[in-house]
Amino acid sequence: NVFFNAGYLEKAPPFDNVFSAQNKAYPNTVNEKVLAGEIGYGAKYRKFAANINAYYTTWINRPLTASVRNNETDEVFVYNIQGLRALHKGVELDFAYEIIPQKLKLEGLTSIGDWVWKTDSTTNFISEDNLSLDSPFSANGVHVGDAAQIQYGASVRYEPIKKLFFMVRGTYFGKN
Repeated sequence: NVFFNAGYLEKAPPFDNVFSAQNKAYPNTVNEKVLAGEIGYGAKYRKFAANINAYYTTWINRPLTASVRNNETDEVFVYNIQGLRALHKGVELDFAYEIIPQKLKLEGLTSIGDWVWKTDSTTNFISEDNLSLDSPFSANGVHVGDAAQIQYGASVRYEPIKKLFFMVRGTYFGKN
């Protein structure tokens, strides 16, 4: 089979990007926007099946929130960054091969992505005593964190009798 998927969605930003820890609304909060496209191919035979796909996703106004402690003053600053853009693109492959039908199966996967921030923005640093400071912030070209952009995995499954199986699985996560 051959497939193509395209989409556009808007979603509300995370709660931490709408209200501060002091329960004050951040000004000018807008929805996140996502434009996505994907194309792929899948093949299935009696003993072998595989899928490959490529994706390209643009995030518009993807906000971030985190805290930083000033080591000299021990003051904590919370930052709220609005208006960031991110580009996620990559290729994914998975397969399954029945070495011995309904007894022994080998499965594998590969996912190689390149997710980078594509914007400069202004961040609003807010201290615990609610002082605010707007500051320029550039993440342009920095890789997006919080998720592995490279994955390799494989498993072997042995089922000696129906509904009883043993499996060994390994997965490598990289470029987090």
